[in-house]
Amino acid sequence: MSHEFKIHHLTSQLLQLLQLRHLSPDTYNDTLISHMTPYVTTQISVHTSLRKISEHSSKREEFLQRYSTLKIKQPRELDPLVYLLAKLTEDPKLCDFIRRRRPPSQTPRVPVQVTDIEQIDVPVGVAIPELPPQDTKLTHRQLELLKNQLSSFTSKMEEADKKKKQRKEGRVTREFPYVPPWVKDRVYLTSDYVYPPLHSKLPPDPLGGHPLSAQQEIIMNELLNLMQGINGRYLFAKQLKEDQKRAFTLDRTLDTSLQSLLHRLLPLCTHYSLICRFIEEHSKFTHGTVHQALSASMRGLVREYLLVVAQLETQLKRKELTLQKIWYYLQPCMHTLELLAHIADTISRARHCHGGRTLSLLHDITSSLLGDKDGHKLSLYVTKCACSPFFRMLDEWLVKGEVSDPYGEFMISEDREIDTLSLREEYNDYYWERRYTASQENLPVFLEVVAEKILQTGKYLNVVRTCGQDIESLANLPSSEPPAQLEYNPNERYYIERIGVAYGRASSQVLKLLITDNHLLQHLTSIKHYFLIDQGDLFVHFMDIAEDELQKPVSMIPLSRLESLMELALRTSIANSDPYKDNLSIKLEPYNLKMFLRHVISVQPEQVEHGISPPLVTRPPSSTALPGYECVSLDYEVKWPLSLVLNRRSITRYQLLFRHLFFCKYVERELTLAWKDNKNKQRSPTAITPGGVASFALLQRMLNFVQGLQYYMCYEVLEPNCRHLESKLARVVTIDEVLALHTDFLDRCLKDCLLTNREVVELTNHLLQCSLTYGNFMQELSSNAISNDVLPEVAKYERNFTRDLSSLLSILNEMSKVESERAWSHMITRLDYNSFYTVA
Repeated sequence: MSHEFKIHHLTSQLLQLLQLRHLSPDTYNDTLISHMTPYVTTQISVHTSLRKISEHSSKREEFLQRYSTLKIKQPRELDPLVYLLAKLTEDPKLCDFIRRRRPPSQTPRVPVQVTDIEQIDVPVGVAIPELPPQDTKLTHRQLELLKNQLSSFTSKMEEADKKKKQRKEGRVTREFPYVPPWVKDRVYLTSDYVYPPLHSKLPPDPLGGHPLSAQQEIIMNELLNLMQGINGRYLFAKQLKEDQKRAFTLDRTLDTSLQSLLHRLLPLCTHYSLICRFIEEHSKFTHGTVHQALSASMRGLVREYLLVVAQLETQLKRKELTLQKIWYYLQPCMHTLELLAHIADTISRARHCHGGRTLSLLHDITSSLLGDKDGHKLSLYVTKCACSPFFRMLDEWLVKGEVSDPYGEFMISEDREIDTLSLREEYNDYYWERRYTASQENLPVFLEVVAEKILQTGKYLNVVRTCGQDIESLANLPSSEPPAQLEYNPNERYYIERIGVAYGRASSQVLKLLITDNHLLQHLTSIKHYFLIDQGDLFVHFMDIAEDELQKPVSMIPLSRLESLMELALRTSIANSDPYKDNLSIKLEPYNLKMFLRHVISVQPEQVEHGISPPLVTRPPSSTALPGYECVSLDYEVKWPLSLVLNRRSITRYQLLFRHLFFCKYVERELTLAWKDNKNKQRSPTAITPGGVASFALLQRMLNFVQGLQYYMCYEVLEPNCRHLESKLARVVTIDEVLALHTDFLDRCLKDCLLTNREVVELTNHLLQCSLTYGNFMQELSSNAISNDVLPEVAKYERNFTRDLSSLLSILNEMSKVESERAWSHMITRLDYNSFYTVA
């Protein structure tokens, strides 16, 4: 359901930006959902999209440069966005329409409502201050107290936002090993060039005054030193400016042929300088283990390069070396250092790049070198070395379910402020959702296809640990072999196979823990009895004994009294044999079902984050004037790990269904009582009047509507879906199948019970309220015979009821045409079997 909410309100936001507020998002929501397909990025599609956009752009070079800059930062939404923009450019009319509908440059300020505070993503440990109803007048003391509470809440939220921003940017304060200050003070510890050079301040003699052979010998000696980061007198490095490549100065009197050879060899020194600076900078603890491993692999390759330079020095001392030979012998090193310099430069230009993001850059570079055999082999070696610490963390997560990430570079983020202590008291899924989350910034592109399985595997192992079972026993299961240690492989199938084994092992263990050890299916059966009113005698008895309490305003009903009556009804009904009846409790909500459903359906785009729908957790504005029968709800206590399936959002969905069914049952009860009372008054033939006939006819039509609605929900929606869920759960293999089936069951029930469409919810509520009001009106008629004076009032009720029911049937007819597999057509036939309402 959260996925549908997100699409619904992204559509709503788009319509607002295009200034098309008169259109309803519902018109396009189902079409978008049914036409969603995954976007597969290819080099050809990206190149084609860029070409199309640049052809229509007045600033072509600036656009391509901006794309290249963003591409280095590895945003996953960039290429799909470019593809979408290219599609838009193909339709000139659409481009012109968007250009004319473009919103103003300045965004208008939106006033903050009091209820917005309940929609904030509140961190753990920060309590939201209790706000009084909007129509309440505050005293001066209450106002000061509220201001203090809001001030404290605001400061805590600002601190939490600051931490969240630092975590997102990878700048969370961490404990790094101590590095003595002399490491920075002693500049000659570097392998790079030192400026100014150490040669004499007196200018050297011009090389042009020496013979050619002497010039070559002098320049070869200084060149070999320069290749090792040592400046010479005639050949030395210039002062390095920020974000510039290393440049060198040489004597202009040098022979032109020697200068030509030197210009070919000096890029090697430029690459060496860049690589040395990268190694020294990224070997620091602050850059993490991935960069340290990458720097170590580069350092090993540079050491082989220096070995070649040492061999050249030996030949120079033997008088067997020339510049042409140096150029020949250094050809392999030129290619190696050029590639290493490219890697170093790419990573350095990507700001805040570490961990998995660095591995994504290395993977892209490796993939781009498939046509270069030596380059691909070298890049593959460097990438494997850089991946080594990342895969060690991944192995520990997949085998033990633990995050060992001291530098914040792993793809799984752990929030240590959230612990399992609250799970013993609260049956929410906050720990499951927030303790371990996937970090998109540190997710390597080659692990995207298995990212969800990696996250879930470690979470499952955490469930096993929190329940007191031994994690090490998972590796000794006879059904599978222990997983081999992972290493980098460009082929995605390699990860799918190996991570799939670990995932299946952990998931089957959690499934056994839930179904066998914690009796999940039995708990689902108990919830069906109570929330879906599977055993109706419980609530019929409860309505009878709690009638006086349910008709009071919700603020005047003592909850303890209602709990006692529910306990009495529970113990004297068939539900008394349920072993989990003590998990059930009754509660009073300060809002009715209509208010809550309106709040859920009208979720704003900014409320939807990472696919989670906050309205199932937050609450609408409260009202203390509502009657008790509109505010009665149930709650069910669930212990960990059952809260993985029966989490707070699932219980809230069950509460929506229960409150709708309970209200329908209450309306049916009131209509039935009105029919019985007036039936006794109309026993004599003389008591039958036109007013009585009309009032009874309308009463019967309302009763038929309420009973037909209940029959449809209970026997054509809930019962078949429950049986379907039971049959599917008997064949599940993994816990994810359980979660998906249970979520799909609740979503289908809510949709088929007409609780996800705003217009249908409004019309159904109007019909039920009209029926309830009319039932109370009929009960108030105390005369033996209903006189004709009531005919105008009855006609008014009849007009309203017929109008709303006709509108409801019309909407259901349209919906059944779009989704013919739904049972809505059965309800239409039951409520309007003779076309009375549709013809009228």
